[in-house]
Amino acid sequence: MIRVRFVLDKDERIASFYVKGHAQSAKHGKDIVCAAVSAVAQTAIIGLEEYVHIIPAVRQEPGDLSCFLPDEVAAEQKQASEAILRTCYLGLLAIKESHPRYLTVEMI
Repeated sequence: MIRVRFVLDKDERIASFYVKGHAQSAKHGKDIVCAAVSAVAQTAIIGLEEYVHIIPAVRQEPGDLSCFLPDEVAAEQKQASEAILRTCYLGLLAIKESHPRYLTVEMI
């Protein structure tokens, strides 16, 4: 199972997210749940870097991805990064609705 956790800061904005585990919904290389989750999470990171122009701290290993926003970002960057990360959250929730046995998504 893949577990995704979004962590909010004191202002209720997403400060980080974590993706852990493997869906195991199919053989390695054919797992559409893993592929979908990876694509959505990686796209969010690309959006932060290329569109918002912030460099999050990212750690990536097989079955493990973490993304932390920098502490200091401009107000307009906060708004844009929040839109990207909330969209990531909504995309992952949509995947979870279709494949609830293989994915959990939470925001804390």
